[in-house]
Amino acid sequence: MTLDQSTLERYRLKLRYKVSYHLGSSCPDVDDVVQETMLRFVHSLQTEKIRNPESIAAFLSGICNNVIYEYKRRVRREPLHDADSYPSESPAGLD
Repeated sequence: MTLDQSTLERYRLKLRYKVSYHLGSSCPDVDDVVQETMLRFVHSLQTEKIRNPESIAAFLSGICNNVIYEYKRRVRREPLHDADSYPSESPAGLD
């Protein structure tokens, strides 16, 4: 099964909306999650792992859900470090 570029782009835009909804539009990793989802989806297409081609959108949504859950688990285990949370000056005596 092959999909044309316009169909893949339409799916990508829908995924971006879904991921933004679940992670928040200010999340810096929205595009990374969408890209990982699309990568897994294209790999599944190439290896013919999609059993029911009529429900391709549901299959893609399931992949997206899994990637979102994996991302949330990883963030919970490894909190993001914000540059603002570190002191801007080195401690006294270490210069």
